[in-house]
Amino acid sequence: VRNWYDLIPWVTIFHSRNIWPRIGIMAVTHGDEPAWLSAHEFLRNFFDRNSLSSWELYLIEWNPEAAKEWKICLEANLNRLFRDDEHLTKKQRNSKEYKRSRELMPILASLDFFLDIHSTNNPWPVFSILKKIDDEHRHFASILPVEFYSLWWGDSIVWTTCDWVDINHGVWITIECGEHTNPQWGLVAIEAAKIFLQETGIYNFWTPYINQERCLEVLGKENVIDKESFCYKKQYINFEPLQSQEIIAEDK
Repeated sequence: VRNWYDLIPWVTIFHSRNIWPRIGIMAVTHGDEPAWLSAHEFLRNFFDRNSLSSWELYLIEWNPEAAKEWKICLEANLNRLFRDDEHLTKKQRNSKEYKRSRELMPILASLDFFLDIHSTNNPWPVFSILKKIDDEHRHFASILPVEFYSLWWGDSIVWTTCDWVDINHGVWITIECGEHTNPQWGLVAIEAAKIFLQETGIYNFWTPYINQERCLEVLGKENVIDKESFCYKKQYINFEPLQSQEIIAEDK
Protein backbone atom coordinates (compact mmCIF):
# COMPACT_ATOMS: atom_id res chain seq x y z
CA VAL A 1 0.00 0.00 0.00
CA ARG A 2 1.36 3.38 -0.96
CA ASN A 3 0.44 6.60 0.85
CA TRP A 4 1.60 10.14 0.26
CA TYR A 5 1.98 11.73 3.67
CA ASP A 6 -0.45 14.66 3.47
CA LEU A 7 1.04 16.83 6.19
CA ILE A 8 4.70 16.52 5.22
CA PRO A 9 5.55 17.01 1.54
CA TRP A 10 8.10 14.88 -0.31
CA VAL A 11 7.65 11.90 2.00
CA THR A 12 6.39 8.63 0.52
CA ILE A 13 5.30 5.84 2.89
CA PHE A 14 4.81 2.20 1.98
CA HIS A 15 2.97 0.01 4.48
CA SER A 16 2.86 -3.70 5.05
CA ARG A 17 0.36 -5.34 7.37
CA ASN A 18 2.88 -4.78 10.15
CA ILE A 19 3.74 -1.07 10.31
CA TRP A 20 6.47 -1.62 12.85
CA PRO A 21 9.49 -1.55 12.79
CA ARG A 22 10.28 1.32 10.43
CA ILE A 23 13.06 1.97 7.94
CA GLY A 24 13.93 5.23 6.17
CA ILE A 25 15.92 6.00 3.03
CA MET A 26 17.02 9.55 2.36
CA ALA A 27 17.53 11.54 -0.84
CA VAL A 28 19.08 14.97 -1.45
CA THR A 29 19.95 16.15 2.04
CA HIS A 30 22.20 18.35 -0.08
CA GLY A 31 20.62 19.54 -3.30
CA ASP A 32 23.69 18.88 -5.44
CA GLU A 33 23.86 15.19 -4.44
CA PRO A 34 21.30 13.45 -6.66
CA ALA A 35 22.26 9.81 -6.11
CA TRP A 36 19.24 8.92 -4.04
CA LEU A 37 16.77 10.27 -6.58
CA SER A 38 17.67 7.27 -8.75
CA ALA A 39 17.13 4.90 -5.83
CA HIS A 40 13.87 6.58 -4.83
CA GLU A 41 12.52 6.36 -8.35
CA PHE A 42 13.44 2.67 -8.52
CA LEU A 43 11.86 1.89 -5.14
CA ARG A 44 8.66 3.86 -5.79
CA ASN A 45 8.14 2.07 -9.09
CA PHE A 46 8.99 -1.31 -7.57
CA PHE A 47 6.73 -1.07 -4.52
CA ASP A 48 3.86 0.31 -6.58
CA ARG A 49 3.81 -3.19 -8.11
CA ASN A 50 5.07 -5.34 -5.22
CA SER A 51 4.02 -5.61 -1.58
CA LEU A 52 6.39 -5.27 1.35
CA SER A 53 7.14 -8.48 3.18
CA SER A 54 6.95 -6.60 6.47
CA TRP A 55 7.83 -3.27 8.06
CA GLU A 56 7.04 0.30 7.02
CA LEU A 57 9.23 2.12 4.50
CA TYR A 58 9.76 5.89 4.36
CA LEU A 59 11.27 7.46 1.24
CA ILE A 60 12.25 11.00 2.21
CA GLU A 61 13.45 13.76 -0.11
CA TRP A 62 14.97 16.25 2.25
CA ASN A 63 15.72 19.37 0.26
CA PRO A 64 14.01 19.13 -3.14
CA GLU A 65 13.91 22.91 -3.54
CA ALA A 66 17.71 23.11 -3.36
CA ALA A 67 17.91 20.14 -5.75
CA LYS A 68 15.91 22.09 -8.34
CA GLU A 69 18.65 24.73 -8.32
CA TRP A 70 21.51 22.19 -7.97
CA LYS A 71 22.67 23.86 -4.75
CA ILE A 72 23.94 22.30 -1.54
CA CYS A 73 21.26 24.30 0.29
CA LEU A 74 19.14 27.41 -0.06
CA GLU A 75 19.97 29.17 3.22
CA ALA A 76 21.53 26.72 5.70
CA ASN A 77 23.12 23.26 5.64
CA LEU A 78 20.20 20.96 6.43
CA ASN A 79 22.59 18.32 7.72
CA ARG A 80 23.75 20.51 10.62
CA LEU A 81 20.37 21.55 12.07
CA PHE A 82 19.41 18.53 14.15
CA ARG A 83 19.98 20.05 17.56
CA ASP A 84 18.05 22.14 20.08
CA ASP A 85 17.24 25.71 19.09
CA GLU A 86 19.58 27.27 21.65
CA HIS A 87 22.53 25.68 19.85
CA LEU A 88 21.60 27.16 16.48
CA THR A 89 22.42 30.62 15.14
CA LYS A 90 19.70 33.12 14.33
CA LYS A 91 20.47 32.67 10.63
CA GLN A 92 19.99 28.91 10.93
CA ARG A 93 16.69 29.28 12.82
CA ASN A 94 15.35 31.69 10.17
CA SER A 95 16.31 29.47 7.23
CA LYS A 96 14.02 27.47 4.98
CA GLU A 97 16.02 24.38 5.90
CA TYR A 98 15.23 24.89 9.60
CA LYS A 99 11.50 24.55 8.94
CA ARG A 100 12.14 21.40 6.91
CA SER A 101 14.29 19.88 9.66
CA ARG A 102 11.49 20.40 12.21
CA GLU A 103 8.98 18.73 9.90
CA LEU A 104 11.15 15.66 9.60
CA MET A 105 12.62 15.24 13.08
CA PRO A 106 9.64 13.18 14.37
CA ILE A 107 9.94 10.77 11.43
CA LEU A 108 13.67 10.32 11.97
CA ALA A 109 13.15 9.77 15.69
CA SER A 110 10.71 6.92 14.94
CA LEU A 111 13.01 4.98 12.59
CA ASP A 112 14.61 1.69 13.54
CA PHE A 113 16.95 1.64 10.51
CA PHE A 114 18.12 4.53 8.35
CA LEU A 115 20.21 4.59 5.18
CA ASP A 116 21.82 7.94 4.35
CA ILE A 117 23.20 8.40 0.82
CA HIS A 118 25.61 11.11 -0.31
CA SER A 119 27.96 11.95 -3.18
CA THR A 120 30.74 14.51 -3.57
CA ASN A 121 32.09 17.07 -6.01
CA ASN A 122 35.53 15.39 -6.00
CA PRO A 123 36.54 11.94 -7.21
CA TRP A 124 36.80 9.44 -4.40
CA PRO A 125 36.10 5.81 -3.58
CA VAL A 126 32.68 4.51 -2.64
CA PHE A 127 32.71 3.92 1.13
CA SER A 128 30.44 3.75 4.15
CA ILE A 129 30.60 5.59 7.46
CA LEU A 130 29.50 4.42 10.88
CA LYS A 131 29.64 6.05 14.29
CA LYS A 132 29.01 3.04 16.51
CA ILE A 133 31.27 0.03 16.05
CA ASP A 134 29.09 -2.75 17.43
CA ASP A 135 28.58 -5.90 15.36
CA GLU A 136 25.23 -4.78 13.91
CA HIS A 137 26.53 -1.45 12.58
CA ARG A 138 29.71 -3.04 11.23
CA HIS A 139 27.66 -5.67 9.42
CA PHE A 140 25.42 -3.16 7.63
CA ALA A 141 28.38 -0.93 6.76
CA SER A 142 30.37 -3.81 5.28
CA ILE A 143 27.67 -5.41 3.09
CA LEU A 144 26.97 -2.30 1.01
CA PRO A 145 28.69 -1.99 -2.41
CA VAL A 146 31.73 -0.16 -0.98
CA GLU A 147 35.49 -0.27 -1.31
CA PHE A 148 35.87 0.06 2.46
CA TYR A 149 33.96 1.18 5.55
CA SER A 150 35.28 3.82 7.92
CA LEU A 151 35.32 4.69 11.63
CA TRP A 152 35.92 7.55 14.06
CA TRP A 153 34.63 10.57 12.13
CA GLY A 154 33.82 12.22 15.46
CA ASP A 155 32.40 15.74 15.36
CA SER A 156 32.18 15.62 11.55
CA ILE A 157 28.82 13.87 11.95
CA VAL A 158 27.49 15.67 15.03
CA TRP A 159 24.03 17.29 14.64
CA THR A 160 23.39 15.51 11.35
CA THR A 161 20.31 13.52 10.35
CA CYS A 162 22.16 10.33 11.23
CA ASP A 163 23.19 11.68 14.61
CA TRP A 164 19.51 12.39 15.36
CA VAL A 165 18.58 8.79 14.44
CA ASP A 166 21.39 7.57 16.68
CA ILE A 167 20.25 9.70 19.63
CA ASN A 168 16.82 8.10 19.26
CA HIS A 169 18.31 4.58 19.25
CA GLY A 170 18.00 3.77 15.55
CA VAL A 171 20.63 1.99 13.46
CA TRP A 172 22.05 4.17 10.70
CA ILE A 173 24.65 3.84 7.96
CA THR A 174 25.96 6.50 5.59
CA ILE A 175 27.30 5.62 2.15
CA GLU A 176 29.24 7.99 -0.11
CA CYS A 177 28.49 6.95 -3.70
CA GLY A 178 31.31 8.83 -5.43
CA GLU A 179 31.46 11.91 -7.61
CA HIS A 180 28.22 13.80 -8.42
CA THR A 181 28.76 13.66 -12.17
CA ASN A 182 29.76 10.00 -12.37
CA PRO A 183 26.89 8.11 -14.06
CA GLN A 184 27.63 5.12 -11.84
CA TRP A 185 26.39 6.83 -8.66
CA GLY A 186 22.78 6.06 -9.46
CA LEU A 187 23.53 2.35 -9.90
CA VAL A 188 25.53 2.29 -6.65
CA ALA A 189 22.64 3.94 -4.80
CA ILE A 190 20.09 1.44 -6.15
CA GLU A 191 22.34 -1.50 -5.29
CA ALA A 192 22.89 -0.16 -1.77
CA ALA A 193 19.15 0.32 -1.24
CA LYS A 194 18.31 -3.20 -2.38
CA ILE A 195 20.94 -4.78 -0.13
CA PHE A 196 19.93 -2.66 2.86
CA LEU A 197 16.23 -3.44 2.46
CA GLN A 198 16.69 -7.15 2.01
CA GLU A 199 19.00 -7.34 5.02
CA THR A 200 16.41 -5.59 7.22
CA GLY A 201 13.73 -7.99 5.98
CA ILE A 202 11.53 -5.59 4.00
CA TYR A 203 11.91 -7.45 0.71
CA ASN A 204 14.25 -10.07 -0.71
CA PHE A 205 15.69 -8.69 -3.96
CA TRP A 206 18.06 -11.69 -4.20
CA THR A 207 20.92 -9.22 -4.52
CA PRO A 208 24.26 -10.82 -3.60
CA TYR A 209 26.81 -9.04 -1.49
CA ILE A 210 30.32 -9.66 -0.22
CA ASN A 211 31.30 -8.69 3.30
CA GLN A 212 33.91 -5.95 2.88
CA GLU A 213 36.64 -6.47 5.47
CA ARG A 214 38.73 -3.43 4.58
CA CYS A 215 38.31 -0.65 7.13
CA LEU A 216 39.90 2.80 7.39
CA GLU A 217 40.05 4.77 10.63
CA VAL A 218 40.33 8.52 11.16
CA LEU A 219 43.43 8.90 13.34
CA GLY A 220 43.62 12.68 13.57
CA LYS A 221 42.04 15.93 12.47
CA GLU A 222 43.26 19.48 11.89
CA ASN A 223 40.90 22.43 12.03
CA VAL A 224 41.55 25.25 9.57
CA ILE A 225 41.56 28.51 11.53
CA ASP A 226 42.60 31.00 8.85
CA LYS A 227 40.13 30.03 6.15
CA GLU A 228 40.61 33.21 4.13
CA SER A 229 44.20 32.43 3.11
CA PHE A 230 44.06 28.62 3.33
CA CYS A 231 44.92 26.99 0.01
CA TYR A 232 45.82 23.46 -1.04
CA LYS A 233 49.08 23.01 -2.91
CA LYS A 234 47.22 20.97 -5.54
CA GLN A 235 43.80 19.46 -6.20
CA TYR A 236 43.77 16.29 -4.15
CA ILE A 237 41.58 13.27 -4.65
CA ASN A 238 39.98 12.16 -1.41
CA PHE A 239 42.01 9.44 0.34
CA GLU A 240 44.99 10.11 -1.92
CA PRO A 241 48.17 8.79 -0.25
CA LEU A 242 50.65 11.38 1.01
CA GLN A 243 54.43 11.30 1.25
CA SER A 244 56.19 11.78 4.57
CA GLN A 245 56.70 15.51 5.32
CA GLU A 246 54.68 16.50 2.26
CA ILE A 247 53.23 20.02 2.50
CA ILE A 248 49.61 19.73 1.46
CA ALA A 249 48.38 23.31 2.08
CA GLU A 250 49.43 26.78 3.19
CA ASP A 251 47.86 29.74 4.96
CA LYS A 252 49.26 32.95 6.44
